[in-house]
Amino acid sequence: TVVVTGRNEARVGETVQMIEDAGGKAIGRCFDIKEKSEIDAFFQFVKELGGVDIFVSNAGVTKVCRFLENTEEDLENILRTNFMGAVYCVQAAGRLMRDQKRGGNILLVTSVNAYHPLPTQSFYSSLKAGLEALCKALAYEFYPYGIRFNCVAPGATLTGMSKDMTEEDFSNLNQTVPLGRIGYPEDMAKAVSFMVSEDASYITGASLIVDGGLCLRKDV
Repeated sequence: TVVVTGRNEARVGETVQMIEDAGGKAIGRCFDIKEKSEIDAFFQFVKELGGVDIFVSNAGVTKVCRFLENTEEDLENILRTNFMGAVYCVQAAGRLMRDQKRGGNILLVTSVNAYHPLPTQSFYSSLKAGLEALCKALAYEFYPYGIRFNCVAPGATLTGMSKDMTEEDFSNLNQTVPLGRIGYPEDMAKAVSFMVSEDASYITGASLIVDGGLCLRKDV
């Protein structure tokens, strides 16, 4: 059973329906990752449901601006959503997997910005780099419990975070990416699916960059 989470009830419901339409089983559960009390309540729900074998941390927000233009509210929102929320979720999932004594997989969705920071997303980039470092540290800490930790680092991807891009932006990006197009959620889903599967059972503490070759360019 897949437990789908998020703050937007409608989008959570749509995702649950997509999984069920494909023949899977899914449950939707909304909570705010910025609130630790809601995270704790969610993982209590998961425990009562039967535990967790795979946990994917995929929440994220950003603001495109120069560092000095960020307000205190901006920084707090990005920090609590992208980093502290992920940390608390990973801590709860790791504790639950350890106590279950049946191993597990924890995957953090980061960003190519962790490797190639953008000047207009400096704080976002630094927090994604922090998650990459956390993943490596926890992969070593948790290996005695049979728990694997890995990252998937997407490049430019067509999601809600790209809603303000113009047709010209997309055209320029498609020309910039070596493989000739922006990434799609399906590209990232396939990478995540592989990294938490038995096909990747000998991989831990690693990051899979999924960016169409964008990081290979030295001029971006």
